[in-house]
Amino acid sequence: MILQTKIPLDKETKNPISYLSKIFLLGSCFSENIGDQLNYFKFQMHQNPFGILFHPKAIENF
Repeated sequence: MILQTKIPLDKETKNPISYLSKIFLLGSCFSENIGDQLNYFKFQMHQNPFGILFHPKAIENF
């Protein structure tokens, strides 16, 4: 019995995010954790300036 679906993926040759990128993160604790990692590696970023937002309507109204 096969319980997984294997999807072949091509290896990405170009990184779409570089140190020249400006990143703005809104949302849940996932964006907090990703933002902490990006901040640690000194990326230019802003992270949840109004705290964690869970509801899509709150993010839309931002």
